Amino acid sequence: MPGLSISNRIYPNAALRLLQRELRGPAPGAQVHTARSFSECILPTEKVLEGESPDAHVGRFTPDGRCLVCFSLQLQALLLFDYLGPVPAPPSTPDEPVGFNRFFKERWRLNLCSGSELLNRDFCLSLRGGAFLLLASSVTGRREAGGGAGDAAAGAAAAAGAAAAAAAAPGGAAPAMPAVPAAAADGAAVARRQLQLHRQLPDDGAGPEDEQQQQGPGTGRAVSNDWCEMTTFYVVDVKCCSKTDERRFPADYFELNGNGCACVYGNTLAITSTYSQTIHLMQVNRDGTLTNMQSIGQMCQADDDLPIQLAAEAEQHWWLHRHQQQHQQEQQTRLLAAQQQR
Repeated sequence: MPGLSISNRIYPNAALRLLQRELRGPAPGAQVHTARSFSECILPTEKVLEGESPDAHVGRFTPDGRCLVCFSLQLQALLLFDYLGPVPAPPSTPDEPVGFNRFFKERWRLNLCSGSELLNRDFCLSLRGGAFLLLASSVTGRREAGGGAGDAAAGAAAAAGAAAAAAAAPGGAAPAMPAVPAAAADGAAVARRQLQLHRQLPDDGAGPEDEQQQQGPGTGRAVSNDWCEMTTFYVVDVKCCSKTDERRFPADYFELNGNGCACVYGNTLAITSTYSQTIHLMQVNRDGTLTNMQSIGQMCQADDDLPIQLAAEAEQHWWLHRHQQQHQQEQQTRLLAAQQQR
């Protein structure tokens, strides 16, 4: 067909794969218009009702359609099942029900995280033609939605107690307290705002101060103030059942649902941080490792912070020179006072 180039590459889109299969060249001696006809709608011939499902969260198929990606019920392990084919194996008995094991066979299971760290079952990307999988896990840093006024009162009481302890300390010196992120102080409001932004829930009377806080600087768009204690991205080798590389981002937030924060173009991986407003560009190597290329955010280039460093060094030098002058003046004043007393 003129204008249509068909290659042997594996397309990630099912429609393109069907088009490639249906419009492939005809057999020798067959006429082109009668060789094959393209089917726009494909319907199943049989349905399986009340089939047994595996003890896992079903994810998605790999780009070649040969494997099914699943997650354990605890969301801490990755499971890969081989697709046995469209025709199931013959049952051992006529009354044997058609279940999941008739079509899929478990290939391997890989534990990726532990503790309070959980995998996101809605985040899965294929790298380098399906040879590797990109997964993500996170440890949430938000408080429960049941907080609100009670948590605010408790926070105020804790602040008052800390102030009283500082006043009672010898010399009035307050002990050093770690800074609490602003996003963790109003976790309930942030969680509600996130639901409104991403699920388009009706507003429940949020004040103009909350809306102004959510607006980005000069963009007119709502910016998320949510955060996580740790977000980790894993690269898993499909063939060898091994973790080839990982990247950890502490105290940050990524839109993991629906692969919203990641994009793959060739062998280049881009991960966007919503909290820090930074795009991390990485190269996926042949062995599955990741190489940091560039981070586009507050500093686009590696030397963008050079003027800031030069200004900081100049200010530090000025303060040091001024301190030396003050010290010399104090010494001269003391010498003059000592001479006058003699």
